[in-house]
Amino acid sequence: MSEVVWGVPTQRTAKVEKFTTPVVTMSALDKIGAGRKMSFNKAAQELLGLVGGESYIAIGFGKDNNIFMQSFAEEVDHGLALTKTCTLSNKKLYEYIAKINILDVDVENYLHLSNVEGEGLVTVSRTTNDAIADTIDDTIDEVINDVTDEVEINESMIEAEEEAVANEGTGKEVFSAAGEGVDDDTEEEAWN
Repeated sequence: MSEVVWGVPTQRTAKVEKFTTPVVTMSALDKIGAGRKMSFNKAAQELLGLVGGESYIAIGFGKDNNIFMQSFAEEVDHGLALTKTCTLSNKKLYEYIAKINILDVDVENYLHLSNVEGEGLVTVSRTTNDAIADTIDDTIDEVINDVTDEVEINESMIEAEEEAVANEGTGKEVFSAAGEGVDDDTEEEAWN
């Protein structure tokens, strides 16, 4: 009887962090009425010193539309309150960030964070999304395949050259292409 689970078992799966680096995830607007939610992962919470339900985040914009963030333990005029799970919903902010970074809001977008030295600020160093990650993965695979093909071709050429050198003077000359390996004087005599 010890194997019986009384009541309905938990059906939730444990949340798995997608990134180990500090990232703010902008949720996809994949259905009508979807909220403009921005979620701070564990690494971003640590970097900014955020405490769910108690922290405020100020988001500002510099020259060239650089995005800056700073956290506060108490309410400030330009700060936004975070939920207990360190998320915030702000339509105007979400849409402005998407606009200046030309983001596809139909997929999740990721704002990768880094410290601004000596300023007490955090900045968005780059933005990505799953579609970009897939494109990058495909490009990397293509480059790896091209390099592998090139290495195989070069290895074949080296093997042919080594065989030609090894057979030199034995009467077993190996030529990889017509006319290669024959000196010009010998070739002229053959035509005369």
